Amino acid sequence: MARIIVPTDFSSTSVSALQYANYLAIVTGYDLAVIHVHDGYGNTDALIEKRGNLAARTEAMHKVEEFIRFNLSPSYFSERVPGIGQVPALEISEMVGAPAASILKASEENDTALIVMGGTGSGGTSTVSPLFGSVAQTVALGATCPVFLIPCDYGIPEINEMSVAFEYVQPLKEMIEKINFLRKPLDANVRLVHVKDADADREESKEVELMEEILKTGFPGFPVELDLLAPGDVAKELLQYATGRNVDLLVMGRRQRGFFSSLFIGSEAGPVIKSCTTPLMIIPIKTY
Repeated sequence: MARIIVPTDFSSTSVSALQYANYLAIVTGYDLAVIHVHDGYGNTDALIEKRGNLAARTEAMHKVEEFIRFNLSPSYFSERVPGIGQVPALEISEMVGAPAASILKASEENDTALIVMGGTGSGGTSTVSPLFGSVAQTVALGATCPVFLIPCDYGIPEINEMSVAFEYVQPLKEMIEKINFLRKPLDANVRLVHVKDADADREESKEVELMEEILKTGFPGFPVELDLLAPGDVAKELLQYATGRNVDLLVMGRRQRGFFSSLFIGSEAGPVIKSCTTPLMIIPIKTY
């Protein structure tokens, strides 16, 4: 069974991510896996302590169990979202290691469909395992599966509309294919969002390419709306669009070109990840 992974550092942002991931697991039918990555040392006064000792790992697992118990009661969604009362299959685990590296490794597993975690700069400060902030950006730009970033204290999760940002048609086709696992069960409306190129000839070529794809193949196969944004800084325009429309979900792709260069269009994904105040899904795509 495919699973949705939720890394946690027990911060308030972790709570938002957990509750959103639970919602996504319910609507998709996927399992929910909550993991806590820690340094392997417990709260002890011992002068010498073995990393990853049984006491430290037992303590970490106990914290995960408490976190689940306090923040994911069976009644949570039945009280807030009519018709949603079931709880997905739940797996909890702890692991010793570096948070970013451990989460990236988990993203490579065949049954990992999605990672849901807090947006950058919004997690609690932790000297042991500071999960969010730079780690969230590292995971979003390096995972082999889609990564869903949730703002702190976002509120009741709901996706009625998905806004998919694109520059060229081929990456857009790949993104549409990869969001179908959410779009179909949610029956969400889709808006295609494109920041116009300042070069008029180049922009005309992009728009013609899109229209030819629609006319020849019927792409994308379901009704969509097209939002053309004014030329400008792509990240800035997308952030203003997401905030101004109060979008339910902004979807971006990022090219798989190596770790630090894995960005959407040049360098747009990084700034959006850092500043987006709405739910954001980053999808790894091929380099075209």
